[in-house]
Amino acid sequence: MDHPLDISDPALVAQVLSGRDHLARLRAMECVDASAAPEVVRLLLDDGRPNAQACACRLIGKHRLVPHLDVVARLVRPGRAVRVLKAAVVCLGALGAAEHAKVLLPLLDHDNAMLRRAVVETLGRIGAGHPPLIRALADPSWEVRMYAAIGLGACTGQLEAHEALVVAVDTEAHAATAEQMVRAVAEVACDGAAVALCGWLDSAGQLSGVRRAAARGLGELRQGEPSLLAALGEVDSAVVEEASWALDQIRRAAQ
Repeated sequence: MDHPLDISDPALVAQVLSGRDHLARLRAMECVDASAAPEVVRLLLDDGRPNAQACACRLIGKHRLVPHLDVVARLVRPGRAVRVLKAAVVCLGALGAAEHAKVLLPLLDHDNAMLRRAVVETLGRIGAGHPPLIRALADPSWEVRMYAAIGLGACTGQLEAHEALVVAVDTEAHAATAEQMVRAVAEVACDGAAVALCGWLDSAGQLSGVRRAAARGLGELRQGEPSLLAALGEVDSAVVEEASWALDQIRRAAQ
């Protein structure tokens, strides 16, 4: 597309969006405003080709066309093209509710890791609850496991989420993911959170990122002062910095 797209013709816009030219599709997406979006979406859904369906989902999410969510949910089927599934999942994450979790769960077994990541991220956003996110902590992809931990961090007070995260931290091989799991333990904030965080902070053989996150979590919970004081003598300056910050939070809370 060398010239601006004429958005007065929804059929032409839909034709470009359903085509193979990726750059043209991106430009066309930018041309569709809120008033034109419903008709363009209708044409794309009638078209039925993968590019058309994917672009329809993106427009529904972009323009918050909530009445179309049931159509988007029906597109979530394991046999569909990955680009359609991912666009539908992202759309449900932007506009959906917990009731849409049931159509997403089968995709946790999909062989595409990026799609599984999008599913887990959406499950966390729509408040689908902790069971599917706990399941995702065992996913082969570290990115999926990380987003599962992020989602579980919102499950405040859920003992099952806490216990699953504690177990996962001690078996996690990816450093950044283990760190995120520790953060989530602090965010879930069950009664045993401070004990777990102190255990990781006190362990000299633990990953630096895990110990930093543990110190930060103790500061957020305003607990674990003995372990934090001991951490001030560490060689790892990043751990010392987080421990100092945490102790400052505890002292301020006590004032």
